[in-house]
Amino acid sequence: STITQQYVKNALLSDDETLSRKLEEAALSMEIERTYSKERIMELYLNTVYFGNGASGIEAAANTYFGVSSSGLNLTQAAMLAGIVQSPSIHDPYENPEDAKKRRDTVIQAMLDEGYINPQTAETAEETPLGVIPKGDRPGEAAYPAGHFVSEVREWFLDNPEFGTTRAERAELLYGGGLRIYTTIDLNTQAQAEAAVNKFLPNPGFQGDPNDFSHDPDAALVTVEPRTGYIRAMVGGKDYFGDTDYAKVNLAAGKGHPTGSSFKGITLATALKQGIEADDRFPSPGQACFSGWCPSGGGGLGGSAKLEDCAAFSSNTCFAYLASKVLGPQKIRETAYDLGISQDKLKERDGSVNATITLGTYDTSVQEMASAYSTFANRGIRVDPVLVTRITKADGSVVFQNQHRQRKVLEPEIAYEESRILTGVITKGTGKDNANIGRPEAGKTGTVELKSGANSDAWFVGYTPDLATAVWVGYAQRVKAPDGTPLRPKDLGSVQGGKVPAQIWADFMKTALAFSPPTPFTQPVPKQTAPTIPEVRQFEPVEPPDIVQMPDVRGRGREDALARLEELGLKVTSRELKEDPQNEPGEVVNQSPLPGRALTQGAQVTIESAPGTQAVPSLLGLSDSDAKAALKRAGLEVKEAASPAPEGTVGPDGEPVGPGTVWSQTPAPGEAPPEDKIVEIRVVPQPGEAPTTTGPPAEG
Repeated sequence: STITQQYVKNALLSDDETLSRKLEEAALSMEIERTYSKERIMELYLNTVYFGNGASGIEAAANTYFGVSSSGLNLTQAAMLAGIVQSPSIHDPYENPEDAKKRRDTVIQAMLDEGYINPQTAETAEETPLGVIPKGDRPGEAAYPAGHFVSEVREWFLDNPEFGTTRAERAELLYGGGLRIYTTIDLNTQAQAEAAVNKFLPNPGFQGDPNDFSHDPDAALVTVEPRTGYIRAMVGGKDYFGDTDYAKVNLAAGKGHPTGSSFKGITLATALKQGIEADDRFPSPGQACFSGWCPSGGGGLGGSAKLEDCAAFSSNTCFAYLASKVLGPQKIRETAYDLGISQDKLKERDGSVNATITLGTYDTSVQEMASAYSTFANRGIRVDPVLVTRITKADGSVVFQNQHRQRKVLEPEIAYEESRILTGVITKGTGKDNANIGRPEAGKTGTVELKSGANSDAWFVGYTPDLATAVWVGYAQRVKAPDGTPLRPKDLGSVQGGKVPAQIWADFMKTALAFSPPTPFTQPVPKQTAPTIPEVRQFEPVEPPDIVQMPDVRGRGREDALARLEELGLKVTSRELKEDPQNEPGEVVNQSPLPGRALTQGAQVTIESAPGTQAVPSLLGLSDSDAKAALKRAGLEVKEAASPAPEGTVGPDGEPVGPGTVWSQTPAPGEAPPEDKIVEIRVVPQPGEAPTTTGPPAEG
């Protein structure tokens, strides 16, 4: 194809090899050649073509490979750049320097043949080394928000075979495909997270001197929406664009860090799954030994203690007893995997797992811990973390669309009891002094102590029904003394889970949730079971109705409020105001009765909302007809496909989705409605029903 066609393909069209695209490419190319000079077309092409190593456009390429502006390129540098465009991965001067030089010399020879240079200049140029700057010496890049999050998105894309067979193919699409990538990051929430970290740890960068108290430890933070899995903020270090050796290392992802007692939340869930109750008692001395392992520290309560107190005061010996004598480490690891922690982790070299898992001796990432605890917040329903919601090409065609999927990994009763017990960490336990944010919340502290007595890592992982956030404080540089002993300031109190990590968590959560009304953890309605022994009675007593408390739904979207109230078993009348310029479309502005009122299930309540639609409603678990009705109420249309749900897919109630039930929707619940007002849903087919797709008529 011609340079003009390449420019049209790179900047204006998709890569689809279809007849219509080829015809459109040819038509646009002819129009551009009629409109612009050859020099202008070449300029447009050079400003959009991909040169490899993340460089799109000639200016970025000159800066990446030679550390100069495009106007400062010499003959040999320009020839190399012209040569590698053909295939940036094959002619990569860092990975294949001999191939890159051969390609450059081919360009120089072509310039000689065309009369642009003389033989002496060509000979000198071909004898000149490539002269690319070392990768580590590249000039600083322009800063942008949420650098570590952007880096994580980049790696997600480059590792995803959905975008190309090889990493090189994916890189060419990412950097040269004219893509629009829609992510889950909320820049306001991101700024709030960074501000909270900087407030308590303004000067990170400890280098290993035990007497150096001028530098703070490093920190990382990830916050996740439990219902969607959307990562709304990610702090992976002080400054992604900083000059430290590890500035671009994402401390919130990757291999992770020892989690300390914050992992006890997962052991607790395992115990509850096995039928252990909050008031069951277990040994909790100051120190105890189990097969040669003698844990101490933590909140040793003396004698025996209730499970809920062991969690609140973080008794190491109590949880060691649970892991060693009651549950077994394998069951704890299985729960962790169910909650989304990578199956590459939590194991010894031979694949086994030790009882020390309960005290967080294995590395886990901040992102994984936030996601795992978000399942507790989401009533036992796991939604994997999401970085990207949608990717489109320059012509608007969709390359990727996130499909909202969820599965039940804990019974709702277990998740509720987990939250109730972990609330005690904040109301009376190790998080009491610093983690209380004045609304329903739950969480767990964690501190990793070295044999020297110094602390290496500290955590606070906590959540409300709206947000789950993990905070890690520790040392990015694992500095050691000559004898191999890790160096840490011995009395740096910030590296304790109940101190700075809890302070960062509370400061951030208060700000992030400032405009969200407090939401209680929803207690599941007990399942009715038939008596095992028949009883004969002259009359049956009337069971008293279940009592629920009217929540505060003001400020929430109409559909979100309806879902919350109906979940409590209330009958809702929804009224839309004719005018309301002060509130967001679809925002609930009034409710009756007011929050806190005790109601019987089935009671009638009323909400009033601003006109319009605030967000796409949740359709998951609804019947085909109910989903269509909900979209109609929201002023949206539906495109429906009948297709089988992946194994293990569950609805909001945690039960497997059945025939005629919505199991996936696009956009996800809570997202802004698409411009065409069409919401796509996937419905489990009825028995014998073939997969189908229906929807509004296409335009034109």
